[in-house]
Amino acid sequence: MKQSKTAPTLGLICDICGSRYTDAALAFCPNCGGILMKEMPAQPDSLWRRWDWLRLLGLALIATLLTLGMLAAAAALGLRSGASEREQRIQAMADQHFAKGQGYLSRGEYEIALAEFEYVLQIAPGYPGAADAIAQAKSALQGAPSPTSQVQGQAAAAAFAAGKAAYDAGRWEDVIAALRQVQSLDPDYQLEAVQDMLYTAYRSEGLALLTGDQLERAVAYLEQAAAIRPLDAGAEAQRQHAASYLTAQRYWGVDWNRAIELLQGLYSQAPDYRDVAARLLEARITYGDLLARQTDWCPAEAQYAAAVRLHYSAEVERKRVAASRACQKATPTPIAGGITVTVTLSTPVPVAGFNTGKLAFAAYDPLLGDSSLYVVYANDLRRQRVAVAADQPAWQSDGRRLAYRQHGDRPGLYVANADGTGATQIVSGTISQPTWSPDGTRLAYAAPDAGGEWTIYIVNADGSGTPKAVAKGRWPAWGPSNSLAYAGCGRSGSQCGIYSDSNPDDPRPPVRLTSDPNDIGLAWSPDKINIAYMSNHSGNWEVYIVNIWGGVTLLTNDPANDGLPAWSPDGSSLAFISDRDGTWGIYLMRPDGSQQQKLLELGPVYPDWLNQRLAWAP
Repeated sequence: MKQSKTAPTLGLICDICGSRYTDAALAFCPNCGGILMKEMPAQPDSLWRRWDWLRLLGLALIATLLTLGMLAAAAALGLRSGASEREQRIQAMADQHFAKGQGYLSRGEYEIALAEFEYVLQIAPGYPGAADAIAQAKSALQGAPSPTSQVQGQAAAAAFAAGKAAYDAGRWEDVIAALRQVQSLDPDYQLEAVQDMLYTAYRSEGLALLTGDQLERAVAYLEQAAAIRPLDAGAEAQRQHAASYLTAQRYWGVDWNRAIELLQGLYSQAPDYRDVAARLLEARITYGDLLARQTDWCPAEAQYAAAVRLHYSAEVERKRVAASRACQKATPTPIAGGITVTVTLSTPVPVAGFNTGKLAFAAYDPLLGDSSLYVVYANDLRRQRVAVAADQPAWQSDGRRLAYRQHGDRPGLYVANADGTGATQIVSGTISQPTWSPDGTRLAYAAPDAGGEWTIYIVNADGSGTPKAVAKGRWPAWGPSNSLAYAGCGRSGSQCGIYSDSNPDDPRPPVRLTSDPNDIGLAWSPDKINIAYMSNHSGNWEVYIVNIWGGVTLLTNDPANDGLPAWSPDGSSLAFISDRDGTWGIYLMRPDGSQQQKLLELGPVYPDWLNQRLAWAP
């Protein structure tokens, strides 16, 4: 009798590796992660083929469902496609060029391999193994015979051909990689064509990246293009906008003044650029809140006012009003026992525009035969003498200290408290037009050098150290953004006018804003983008404004003498000197030149008025 064959034990089988399991609780293969399916008994050939077809159909359905699931998950997560795709593309490029470098290295083409590895580190700093590969290639180069010019030429030609193919296809990253190899192999190979293609590749890729979130890389590419030849006006404007935007981000929360200056400049040029309007508004409000917490009410009010002008908000307007009231209450009062005296104004009627802070000025004293320094306060219209035989006042930004020029037996640069007490000599001798740094730690002034040429110097406000010469010129005015403006000329004695140095501590040259040697009496606006000054372009002295981004505006137009402008702390008014009614006086006007009216009388005599100065502070 024949024994029947024992039927095989049926269980689960992996659809990938074929492993079998009898545990019905398993869903996935412990060996490879494949799907476990029930094992079917052997069937006739035709039936098995039908099952195989159904099995394949099921797997296709499963794959389709998995694909759809992945797409749905990607959509749900957002994936930040712009940044992620670019990162993946850069990583893929780095992988590709690293593999090329390894291939060149194995074939003994060390120079090409070195160029590949160096490019990998350029596009993907810290790429694993790249630094070791560079060291290996360099070591091999030292021990290998120098390649012949023919070999180098062939390699350069191959790289050039690859770059040209990428150029025709518009693959700018590949163009840059290939042509940089050409330059490393043979700097003179097809030089003009290489430069032309590199310029286009750098410019095109830079402009493309500007639309995404890789501004730093975009600016770097545009600067590479500009190093080959100047960018066209449109591309250069976009590069400057992006550079200002990035720099403002670096100063955000660290130096609010600098961040606001950069954002304001960008907003003035391109108000619709990215989110510059929203960022500028946020910066001004945040900085205003910070100043308010520090009880610096007057600067806080200025920030709130600028924010309200940018975008009205009832909440910010309430802050501005509160800061303005606190600012007026914080105005210092004279200290008893000093040299100050109180003098009533010739007219006690308040003048529109003089509603905040204090104004310093010099007036001729006939009893002394010299000028004396006075301060008039907006809150109660009183006038105080704070120094005798003195003029050219300059307030520290917070209004707590006053710098001025002293005459008499001990001439020089002096610093005193707001009421004139505690006067200290900082520099002795002939000086002119002192002005404070924004942080109040230094002073700039003009003085003749050893050869008698007027020179701009900077000195520590406490008198320590040696004054440092920074430029040739007169009438220095240190702005709230740290830019030092002055009246001067070029080295040849030509190209005269107003110059602005964005950082007097570095060697970069200043920018010339005007072109007349008689543009003097400089005063920065609180918003850091305008300089008021006086000039006799038309044959008599008038007051002008020059914008640092370009453009000059005439504010006064009178046959008399008008000059020595000074901005109010909030930028809403300008004070100036004039003799338009037959006697000298201080006048006020709006920044557009309207509403001109006299504030107070200075008398019929005002000696050397072109070398005087007004100073307005919180």
